Amino acid sequence: MRETNESLQADMSSLRSENEQQTQEISNLRDRANLSQQNWIKERDELIRREAYALEEFETAKQAMQDWEVLAMEERSLRENLGDRVAELEEQLSTQREAYEKAASERDSQSQTVDGLQRALQDIQDGNEPNWSCRDPADLVNSTEEGTPRLGGALASAARGVAKAATGR
Repeated sequence: MRETNESLQADMSSLRSENEQQTQEISNLRDRANLSQQNWIKERDELIRREAYALEEFETAKQAMQDWEVLAMEERSLRENLGDRVAELEEQLSTQREAYEKAASERDSQSQTVDGLQRALQDIQDGNEPNWSCRDPADLVNSTEEGTPRLGGALASAARGVAKAATGR
């Protein structure tokens, strides 16, 4: 029985030793598992933080892009409006120049007619007989008197047009 007792004690000692090793191994495994879990939590938190930062950067970039699009659309609209306005003003200026040139031409024509009439009147006063060919002096005076107000109106209209174009209205 002694032998059995010694054998059982040896087995028990061996089992205790094995139990201590397994307990130590379990403890090591728990420590490693805890460390792994802590590292995983840190990595997860870091990834969550990075994701939040990336989302924030994305939203900022998205907003900036939308702001640029709005700004570009406003600039394009303004450019188109200004282009239309420039074309309109150029057309007004061209029309006013034509009216001014026409009025100046009529003025010059009327001035020549008046000069001719003044020479004819001077010739009559000097006693020289003018060469009227086919026109009556009264007809010449009447046509000149009829044309003068029309010329003045055209000249005033052209001057108003030039002033309007100069002010940009």
